Amino acid sequence: VMGNEEKRAWLYCRCASAKDVAWTLDCQEQRLRKFCEDKGIQIVGISRIHGSGTRMTEELIKPTLTAAKSGKANLLVMTSIDRLSRKLPLLNALLLRFERYGMTVVTVANGVIEPYFRPEYPNEQQMQL
Repeated sequence: VMGNEEKRAWLYCRCASAKDVAWTLDCQEQRLRKFCEDKGIQIVGISRIHGSGTRMTEELIKPTLTAAKSGKANLLVMTSIDRLSRKLPLLNALLLRFERYGMTVVTVANGVIEPYFRPEYPNEQQMQL
């Protein structure tokens, strides 16, 4: 996924529905753990979020951003990109922030996910949630 630098993964699970939350999050976590195990990637943390994919808040994403910013994790792993957000501008804002912090975003379904749009001079507003 990334050069020779040691990969430190932060797992990211999210479920919106009121039913079977624990089961859904467990299934996602299991898939992500296996994905990392198969690739020999060290897991350093996990976010298990019960919340909507259209209403992401700073509070929900904060542990993940903190792990990226501090350098604790340099790889964000999720089952699919819609776990992060179902809104494209929001998703792009997050992808830009992770990129700025040196974190690669990868999904089990589609591999590495790059920002969809890179403003020539990204300003903080374009990176707000």
